[in-house]
Amino acid sequence: MRDPDAKRARDRARYAADPEAVKARVRAWRAANPEAVRAIGRRARLAHPEIERAKRRAYLLAHPERRRAKNKAHKRKVMVSRRQWLADYKLAAGCADCPPGTVWPSAVLEMDHGTEDKLGNMSQMLRASWEVLVAEAAKCVVLCANHHRMRTVERKDHLKRRRNTTGNTP
Repeated sequence: MRDPDAKRARDRARYAADPEAVKARVRAWRAANPEAVRAIGRRARLAHPEIERAKRRAYLLAHPERRRAKNKAHKRKVMVSRRQWLADYKLAAGCADCPPGTVWPSAVLEMDHGTEDKLGNMSQMLRASWEVLVAEAAKCVVLCANHHRMRTVERKDHLKRRRNTTGNTP
């Protein structure tokens, strides 16, 4: 079995004699063996995760613009996937008031909260947590734009009639 201390001493002596030749040899080996270089790095990262976290934190603190760009890209990706989920949800449900078999594009379909308490519009809720978004969607009825307007008008007329019968006229 080889003596690791003897190898280190031999490597140090080579480096002291001609550092540029050693650096060139290392560069050539790295270029010829990229998989081995990645494996060595991977083993080092796995062996010392706390050092990797500290390095990453220091890098992000030194380069805040990269962190902001990364966060912005992640938010954009999340918003695109949630918009797609909402469009698929509306298409799967279809308009509740239209005859069966009527198919509308998702842009025509709207979420009607009815009289239930709502936390916000669904377009605003896309920024909320996933659980809140799904819970808010469950409160809604999917309607086409025409039926949504008609239900809203009926609801408002009902509220006006109720106010008038109680004597609270403005």
